[in-house]
Amino acid sequence: MRTVLAVVGLSLVASLGAGTATGGVVANVAPTVVVSAIDRGAWAREIGAARSRSPSTFERVAAVRARLPELDATRRGRLAPVPQHLEHLGSDAVLALVERVLDGESDGALTATARTAWRAGVVEALGHLRDPRTREVVAPLLDDPDPVVAAAAAQAIARLADDTSVALLAARIAKGELPVVSGAGVARRRPIASALAALLASRPSTEVARAAVRSLADNGAAWAFRTGKVALPGEESDVRSISARALVATFVGYDGEVRQAASNALMVVDDPSTPALIAAAKSSASSDTIAALDQLAARFARNPAR
Repeated sequence: MRTVLAVVGLSLVASLGAGTATGGVVANVAPTVVVSAIDRGAWAREIGAARSRSPSTFERVAAVRARLPELDATRRGRLAPVPQHLEHLGSDAVLALVERVLDGESDGALTATARTAWRAGVVEALGHLRDPRTREVVAPLLDDPDPVVAAAAAQAIARLADDTSVALLAARIAKGELPVVSGAGVARRRPIASALAALLASRPSTEVARAAVRSLADNGAAWAFRTGKVALPGEESDVRSISARALVATFVGYDGEVRQAASNALMVVDDPSTPALIAAAKSSASSDTIAALDQLAARFARNPAR
């Protein structure tokens, strides 16, 4: 497939990742990222060849789709767990799932929850395969009117974790796009931490701030870096320190649900700089906030996630 994303601007990824343990975060200005059209003809040829090679893979996807009404009717949560039924599809799974993404879902007999579960579930399953060719197929779904599908698309692109994918997501985080803010954390990359930190510094709405905090926790999770399965392990120190700085500032700047989310996120990130950041924040805080920071420091000292 031809390259479909062009980043316009000088050293975009480097500038997005400029925040460090000793520095600030980049300005919340959206760079320009251009997404060109999907080459449907090329995909159709590859899908046709894959169907000939591995018909059973396509049959397994079709079987899950046939069960969708049943899965929807018996779901226990908000949506049927479609992704778990699309695991271990065998060879050519990428192309079998790409076919479904390109085809969309036009069955008018489906309930709204079934349609969302299927469309988002296929994208999520595709994201777990981490094939960079799929970015051009998934990127248009960032603008999908269904926010669950758009968030699944953001997560799928974030799992690629390459510089082009990260730049695409960071540009949209800078605009405060809630589905992208919600889904980008699985990238576990420095530019995503910087973009989320800059967004929080702009004092977004409670809803966006809460999503950004949770995404920072995901992006900077200490446990994730311990697995050794992140794209760039060398970014760990910066990712976690940028996250901790932004989360302490958010804890001070918000109250209620956002403050609690920031406290929880600091436990997940578990950065060594956190006690010093809390102490520094107390110097200019109100008496009520100082008391809250003392409680946060005590909680961090006995962090159960450590």
